[in-house]
Formats: sequence, C-alpha cells, structure tokens
Amino acid sequence: MTRTSRIVATFVAVSGCQAIGPGEIDCTLLAARGFTTTVTGSIQAGVPSDWVTGDLTVKGTMSSDVGIASATLGGVAVTNGGFNFDTWSATVPIDLLRTLPVDPATGTTRLELQATTVCPAATVTAVDHRDVLVTPVTGRPVGGLEVEAALPTWCYLPVSGAAEAILDVCADADADGASVSVTVVNGTLDGPADNAVVLDVGGSDVCAEAGATVYVRATAARPVVTVRATAAAPTLLRFDAAGSPTITAPAGVPAGATRSGWVATDGTLASCRWFEDTDGAFTITLDGEPPVDGVWSLEPPTPTDCASFAPDAPRQLQVHATSEAPVGATATLTCTDVYGQRASLPVAVAMAEATAAEEG
Repeated sequence: MTRTSRIVATFVAVSGCQAIGPGEIDCTLLAARGFTTTVTGSIQAGVPSDWVTGDLTVKGTMSSDVGIASATLGGVAVTNGGFNFDTWSATVPIDLLRTLPVDPATGTTRLELQATTVCPAATVTAVDHRDVLVTPVTGRPVGGLEVEAALPTWCYLPVSGAAEAILDVCADADADGASVSVTVVNGTLDGPADNAVVLDVGGSDVCAEAGATVYVRATAARPVVTVRATAAAPTLLRFDAAGSPTITAPAGVPAGATRSGWVATDGTLASCRWFEDTDGAFTITLDGEPPVDGVWSLEPPTPTDCASFAPDAPRQLQVHATSEAPVGATATLTCTDVYGQRASLPVAVAMAEATAAEEG
C-alpha cells in the first residue's frame, strides 16, 4: 500500500458515519498530495416554494476532499447521515426562522448551509442557500387579511413625494384591535413610527369589517410594501415610481450646426419649455415638432387602467444653432412631468469646431 492510499484509508476509517475532528488528519500531508479544501453540496429537500408556517426538516448532500468537522443550516447544527456529511439533515424551528434577517425588498429569509472543515482548521465555507417566505412573529391572529391599493391619477408615484398611494388594510371583524406590520422599501409610510398599524372596525371606508388606512410615498424607484400579520400570509406590493425627467444633449452647439439628444422619463411628461436669451439664435424640435410660443404642451391622456401603465417613450431632441448666432448666446430647455418634477438643460452657441486644415 502506498503512502497516499494509507492516508485515504485512515481518512475512511476515522470517518465512518461521523464528523472528523481536528488532529485526526495530517493536513500538511493532504495538501502536499493535492487534496483541496473546498466543500460542495446542496439543499435538496424540505424547503417549500410557498409560505413557511412551521418547523422545516431539510435534507441535502455535501462532499469534500478533506474532513468536514461540522455543518449548520440557518444556525442549526446539521446531522451527519453518512460518510463525511455526504448526506445530512437538519430541523430548523419556525421560531428560529422568524428571528433571521428578512430582505425588505422580497420579504424572504435566507437559509444558509455552512460547513466547517478540518483542513485548514475551523475554515467555514458557505455551501448553499435557499430564500424562504416565513410567516410573521406570533401574536393576535388576523383572519381575512387583504390589502387594497389605490394609486394616484397617473398610476405611478413621484419621488418628490407630491402624490401618494393609499393602502387600505382589511381583515375580519375578529381582528378589531389587532396590529399588522407595514414596511416600505424605497419609500416612506405615513403611519406609526414602529410600522405597527392597528386595525379597527370602521377604521377604513373601504374595508367592510376591521381595517386601517395608511399612505405610502416614494423616495426612489420601485417602492416595495410588505404587510405582515399573525396567521396570515404576508402581502407584497410593488409600485412604479419616477423622479425628475432626464435631458441628454450637448451643452454647446457651434453656429450652423445641429446636435441631437433625448428627453426621457420613467413616468409621464406634461410639457417642455424653450427659452432663448437671444431671439433667433436657435431652432429646436422635439420628436420633429417645434414649440408653439416656446412650449410643447404634451397633453397626456389620463390613464384608465393602472395595470397597463408604461412610462413615456424617450423623445428625440434636435437643437440647431443658426449660422448668424453669436458665440455665447444661450437658451434653456425645461421639461416637467405630470407631478411637477422638472429637469433643465442650458445650451450655448459654441466656438466653431476647427477643421483638420486649420489645426495643421
């Protein structure tokens, strides 16, 4: 038997159906023989695709060239089911799951499988993970939980906070006096500081029984609202939101030249305005249309169905400086959306670009 085969035989002998402890393997010799210290594996069974409402019994596999001293799943010790954790299982209590961090954007809790190897000693490896939806902490049960969302007229929220979404949180009459947790990512909640909203019979004009009305404003794109209550599946709501329009175009246009750009928004444009400090220095079009008295009144139609909301398509901007325009003459384009959020771009007549002959 070669020295290498004796090493492997010893590894098998001390492993059996148990973990391998420090000092049971010559790590230096294993490294010299080309054994790696990586751990691979996967969570294979026991993680549901819907809401987790009780303890999880999870099973999976792992493998490594070196000994795995121990492993955990969500902080719970994993039971070795074979040789060096090639099969394993763990039971994660629901009460423990509820203490793990929740991703506010998705409402999920990350269940991570970690292994600690013998070589190098006490090296922790993240092997695999699953994101699960966990019902909220225990408390007074809330039956019949529903959330009605009403968006403002234009079907999106302005980042300026100029308009809000109205949320009516409804439940059965038995939930009178119970509280639900409402959290907002990329936005603010006009409600209690601890986000605990109390339901009352008659507390909402929309709810037939117990309910409460709260207001959500956006502070960035794609606000996400999570409503959680005991004995009820959490509700996730996502809203469209937009900040000020954007205008991209060269700030300098030589006399006699034309430059192109774009006006874009994640929402709905209401108008654009063009102001020149020197009459006749520029001509300008937006999607091929000149302004009327310096204004494009876009007159967007009022949406009839927020489910089909889509932001405006970008509009092409063409700025031409007339051949007689004096260098330094300026103009400003200002575009405003339906909530009054605006962006401005100053444009000036620039020095003529030198030709190759002039540069030579």
